Amino acid sequence: MCNYYNLKFPISRKRLINTAKVQKNMEGKVISFRRGARTQRKHQMVIRIDGVENKNKAESLIGKSVTWISLGKLKKEIKGQITNTHGNKGTVRVQFERGLPGQSVGTKVNIN
Repeated sequence: MCNYYNLKFPISRKRLINTAKVQKNMEGKVISFRRGARTQRKHQMVIRIDGVENKNKAESLIGKSVTWISLGKLKKEIKGQITNTHGNKGTVRVQFERGLPGQSVGTKVNIN
């Protein structure tokens, strides 16, 4: 079980109860910014993870760290953390330290 007090971004304790063992070094794909009808949150992204098809599997990933590596010659890493699920099909919300650029939509991320 993940330690609630060591998380970078606070999340509710209810989400940490049903954590299960997950494989290390999973990959995912950035789907979009987390957004509303007229707003867009630049530090939060929606990510689809390979092999996760429902909400129960996605809940076991809450608290895991996510790394996005930029494209091009200068390889910059932007780190984030899975904070919650998004919908019922297994996508998750990730809050990053800095906002990801628009070019990151459709690229891969690593989940540790």
